[in-house]
Amino acid sequence: MSEADGGAPRPMPKPTGLWRPPYRRLTAGLLLVVAAAAFESLAVATILPLVVRDLGGLALYGWAFSLFTLANLLGITLGGSAADRRGPVPPLAAGIGVFLIGLAGGGLAPTMVVLIASRACQGLGSGLLTAAVYVAIGRSYADSLQARMLASLSSAWVIPGLVGPAAAGLLAAHLGWRWVFLGLMPLPLLAALLLWSPLTPLQRRPETTRHPGRRFADAAQLTLGVGLVLTGLSAALAWSTVGMSLVGVGLSLHAFGRLTPPGTLRAASGIPATIATMSLLTLAFFGVDVFLPLALTTGRHQPVWVSGLAYTATAVGWAAGAWAVERLAAQQSRRRLVRTGLLLVALGMGVMVTTTWPASPALLAIPGWGGAGVGMGLAYTPISLTVLERAPQGHEGMATAAMQLGDRIGTAFGAGIGGVIIGTASHDPTMLNRNISSHYLLMLTVMGLGGWVARRVPDRAMPAAPRTSV
Repeated sequence: MSEADGGAPRPMPKPTGLWRPPYRRLTAGLLLVVAAAAFESLAVATILPLVVRDLGGLALYGWAFSLFTLANLLGITLGGSAADRRGPVPPLAAGIGVFLIGLAGGGLAPTMVVLIASRACQGLGSGLLTAAVYVAIGRSYADSLQARMLASLSSAWVIPGLVGPAAAGLLAAHLGWRWVFLGLMPLPLLAALLLWSPLTPLQRRPETTRHPGRRFADAAQLTLGVGLVLTGLSAALAWSTVGMSLVGVGLSLHAFGRLTPPGTLRAASGIPATIATMSLLTLAFFGVDVFLPLALTTGRHQPVWVSGLAYTATAVGWAAGAWAVERLAAQQSRRRLVRTGLLLVALGMGVMVTTTWPASPALLAIPGWGGAGVGMGLAYTPISLTVLERAPQGHEGMATAAMQLGDRIGTAFGAGIGGVIIGTASHDPTMLNRNISSHYLLMLTVMGLGGWVARRVPDRAMPAAPRTSV
């Protein structure tokens, strides 16, 4: 079947590694895309207090992150659909363009409202780019190299995690916070130059059997539903906010069920259970991760560097776990790798529960959460690999977009639930620690549910399907 007939192009000949022709430019470009998104995410969290001090709008502080997340959901859905219909170049080009607009808007923002709108552009662009990156990996790399490339994507977060916050702080201190946004603009531009040539052959003819309009409506409903949940959870507890959250959950689940493979909400065996496992994994992990600085700095009166070291250990551990999967993917069961990762994350959460106790050394958070990072690498990478391997040919965008939607929704709900439980505490450290401990235990329960669902993750890689030529 030819490309004109709607078939997916054949991947490039298998080379010896990611950094040899014909993969060199593609690998460099994809890693630059991920690194740019990582630097942006970490830098904004670092400098936002300075932005608020300059522009005002403290009441809008949380929306700088919430609106990013909501726009990201929309971008992932639209990007996956567009990549299936036309190849990864259109969502990649659109994502880079919108992301650049967001960076420029952030750097030039005269008010907090404009900056938040710019953050929405950054979230939309990042979602489009995420979909394009996964489709590019699924269609371009030989099967034996996909696990290695996914591990490399995890590593692309390590350097930003180590130097990003400090670099953003120094840049803001010496040149001003606006240059943190403006200084990132060359990275996506360079990525576009590197990726254009290797990804252009992957273009596909639009297929009329798909319904992008319906997917857009579902994506809009999902975004609205998650927005209602986040708004309801962040507001003062009242019947109106409870009702808003329940309506939001209903809208979100209905749209999520339409945007994911049939059976995802009931964790049916195969890709549906794999995506459900991803949702539970990120809900539990980030439900703890988001509140780690609060637990250590306010609850246990530790200096800021303690939570910083815990985050560094997590980033390094995640990359190490991902590279372990690259070594083990050909021999080990996908299901076993995922469940081993979930177990390590659960053990790390157990350690984090003990750090809320006054008699327990707070410094245990550093090795404990570092071990949870190893577990994330061991679980997250084979989940991504399984979805790529089992996605129907020509539908990689929808499958990986569904996986990323599960990731983002889990992250958002984990943070939102924690905000409700922990937010009811007074300024008394004893009550704060008790509430944080309760939230951690709830997230540990969610991880246990994830381990049960992971029994339905496919055990082995799918046999490589024959590829058709251009």
